[in-house]
Amino acid sequence: MRLSRRYGLLSGPQWLGQSGSIPQWKMAQLPVPLADSPLFAARLFNLLPGDQLGYSETERPVGSPPCSSRYTLRLVESRQIVGDSLIYVCRQQSRVVHHSSQGCGPPGAVLESGQRGRMAFSLRTGQSPQYPALPFLSGEYRRYARYPGQQSIVVGLGVGLSATAACQPSNGLLAYEEMFVINPSSGVQYTTVTDGNWFQRYGYEAGLGNFITGNTTLQYFLRVPGMGCGPATNYANLLPARAAQAAAVAILHPNPTTETITLVLASAARHGTRLLLFDALGRQQGVVEMAAGQTVAALTLASLPAGVYWLTVQADNQVPVTKRLVKE
Repeated sequence: MRLSRRYGLLSGPQWLGQSGSIPQWKMAQLPVPLADSPLFAARLFNLLPGDQLGYSETERPVGSPPCSSRYTLRLVESRQIVGDSLIYVCRQQSRVVHHSSQGCGPPGAVLESGQRGRMAFSLRTGQSPQYPALPFLSGEYRRYARYPGQQSIVVGLGVGLSATAACQPSNGLLAYEEMFVINPSSGVQYTTVTDGNWFQRYGYEAGLGNFITGNTTLQYFLRVPGMGCGPATNYANLLPARAAQAAAVAILHPNPTTETITLVLASAARHGTRLLLFDALGRQQGVVEMAAGQTVAALTLASLPAGVYWLTVQADNQVPVTKRLVKE
């Protein structure tokens, strides 16, 4: 019998499985490269510019109804692969709704200001500063500081098949859970977490990233090809100017195209304006420098294969605008 500390049972005698209905052995499952596993970041976060993700966060107090809910809409602005890193730039905005439950404050809604940030992943190790639980193996334990001054033990639960959130896949789930909390006053002594465990779920087949993190669930998404899930009611007034801004900044024609596409800016280009062309995987395929005052630029796509591409208009001291184009 051959056992691996990281990969479990590698091989065993055939007679282990000859009695009973549950087989007690399996053929050797050799390690696979990270890129071929559910832990691969580009598989967990297979997003494209223009994708929208709507998250709902509602605290679950014990013995009383929740007092508030937070609805956050996240918009993917760009995707880029630099070296061994996958980098997303996103914008998001939240609205906090205060409920009129007993013991809570006055009802109402507060619209928070928008934020802009990035998510980064190593394609070599799978690690991410924004998602520190990645990429635990099944049964692997690590220390994890979820709150300042508190250390936890988080374990990888491997791939499961359960589903409990509104917009999540029904199979191919990758999960992590907090199992213990380390008491700082008593050193290495552990206290089991019996209620309200922190956990995180990813659907690697859907490629939407995390769809459950504690009390936060993915309730709505709209992807660029038109695929979506969940009602957009709670997210309709968030980031309202993004689509209008993209249309007002520039127009692409003809789109789809076979060889050349023309970009027409609504106003003269500023100094440092560049057009960056990316393929569907976020790899840069071309760049065009625009002179100050220029309003029209042409891009040749004849040497590129047919497919979906993304053209980002980037200028100094301006938020980049990304437009989708199709090469036939």
